[in-house]
Amino acid sequence: MKKFFLQIIFVLFIASASKAEVVKLNCVFADYKNQEMNIALDFENSLIFDRFGQKRHMEFDDNTITYSSPNKSRIDKSLFTHFLYRLSRLSGNGTLKGYKISDEQFEALKVLIVDEIIMQELGNLEDKSLDWAREVIYTEKINEYLINTGKQVGSDLLFNCKKAEQKF
Repeated sequence: MKKFFLQIIFVLFIASASKAEVVKLNCVFADYKNQEMNIALDFENSLIFDRFGQKRHMEFDDNTITYSSPNKSRIDKSLFTHFLYRLSRLSGNGTLKGYKISDEQFEALKVLIVDEIIMQELGNLEDKSLDWAREVIYTEKINEYLINTGKQVGSDLLFNCKKAEQKF
């Protein structure tokens, strides 16, 4: 009986230890103190839950977290089509940059994305288990385009993030 209880405790310990920790951040824009941005980071699955509640792929290393999103805010979409967020894991400081991608540029970018999806044999759209792998390719190509080629519109918005007390 004692062994049985020890086994149950061990299994519960392993299960809780393997559960991915999601880190919630509260971010404040330097020039807009009343504008908060709450995000959640899941490093084990390379996920970010952005300020609109969207689950997105994030790229990260020991120093930086990078993710992008299409313009889903109240800001005029003719000004910005995409946003690129870069956050220092060391300081908590980040930048938000707005970009304008023309329809023609986006069509060319979609061709590159589709080519990569086909090259990696992820083209079967009926297979929903491949959706996340396609999302990763999409995000990486968009990030690469914005960083290297994209036309930034306006100036950087600086923000600072602190770990929230509450985890979920």
